[in-house]
Amino acid sequence: MAIPAQERAVAPKTFSKRSRIKLEQISQRCDTVIMAKIKRTTTNAVEVLHKRYISGNKKREESLQRERENLNIAEQIYTLRTQLGLSQKQLADLVGTTQSVISRLEDADYNGHSLAMLRKIGAALHQRVQVQFVPDSADYART
Repeated sequence: MAIPAQERAVAPKTFSKRSRIKLEQISQRCDTVIMAKIKRTTTNAVEVLHKRYISGNKKREESLQRERENLNIAEQIYTLRTQLGLSQKQLADLVGTTQSVISRLEDADYNGHSLAMLRKIGAALHQRVQVQFVPDSADYART
């Protein structure tokens, strides 16, 4: 935060004009350095919260991963449906279920996705479902 000119230390008139100018330049540079340091210390709020509440806590990391997976599935169903110009009711009719089931599946908070239902939706949208197992960490990866 820059210091207003009237609050800055002003060189006494006993200094030469050149010295006063030099002191003013130094003061401005100090303000710039202070601002640069302030800007560098601010970070992304999501990163701060992640470090504070999730990093290092295995249960929370696993929960976050599950939520990301649920969100990914919901987004894919929604995106495919809307790209084809279908309403939830129209997709439900193609799949042989109700609109409320499609709505639940498109909800990121829903965690009851069954492989059978995902296959029905995939077939109705001319897609195939692909399930892939990946190692939890590098410790379990095969090389």
